[in-house]
Amino acid sequence: MDRFYDEWDEDRVPEETFENDVSDTQDDWDGPEPEEGVDFDDEDPEDEEGKRHFRMGKWPFILAAIAVLASFFIFGFALDSVEVTGSRLYSAEEIRTMIGFPEKLDHTLLCYLRYARYNAQGLPFIEDISVRMTGLHSLEIVVDEKPVVGCVKSGNSFIYFDRKGVVQEISDQDVGDLPKAEGVTVDALETGVPIKAASDELTEGIVETADHLATYGMDIDRICVTEDGDITLDAGNGIWIDLGKPIFISEKITELSNILPELRKLHEEEGVTGTLHLENYDATQTTIYFSEEN
Repeated sequence: MDRFYDEWDEDRVPEETFENDVSDTQDDWDGPEPEEGVDFDDEDPEDEEGKRHFRMGKWPFILAAIAVLASFFIFGFALDSVEVTGSRLYSAEEIRTMIGFPEKLDHTLLCYLRYARYNAQGLPFIEDISVRMTGLHSLEIVVDEKPVVGCVKSGNSFIYFDRKGVVQEISDQDVGDLPKAEGVTVDALETGVPIKAASDELTEGIVETADHLATYGMDIDRICVTEDGDITLDAGNGIWIDLGKPIFISEKITELSNILPELRKLHEEEGVTGTLHLENYDATQTTIYFSEEN
């Protein structure tokens, strides 16, 4: 046994060698000692300063973006033009005055937001008014008028009716360029009620005449009704159209739409005045007479 232990002792690694190996391993684990003057526990001041500069550097870009947006909002929507459409009875200036639109052109977007859905209740002859943007610098005021085609002057009042003869407005003012029926008395003193003349035939004749004149866009000043119930149109400048009895109104107005421009041209060039005779006109006639006044 002694010999066995002796041999083992000879092969055993010296204790101091083992201690040295342990020490080297611990040194490898801990890593190299920091160099003198370097503190790894604190952040690098230079890196921290760089971060501060980066965060502060975003503000100029943000402020510049805000300035650009503000400039675009102020100057990018400068209102240059306003167009009024859909109004036959009022001029563009009258419509702008009625809704309180600024006389001096202002800001497109702000005006749009203010008047986009204007409450037109109470405005005579107007169903609705809306405003829409047609560009960064332009607006359109869209007017939806009541469908009036003519009126009857009764005393000091003007009774405005639609294509079916139903009263839409009663006013003491002569509005627009609608043809006015004169020389006839009608019973209609409230809106929503059809007008009623001395006879149903005359009532239908007045309404049909005004309706067809509006359809063809003809500028006629007056629809004059005689005591006999005949209808004569005053086209202005000394030109008259005799329609006669209120029959075949559609055919007579259709023919008139072809002839009236020629009569007006003759008046401008030669000063011609007189009466166009359509009182006996029907679809079978090929000759129409015009009696010129001296």
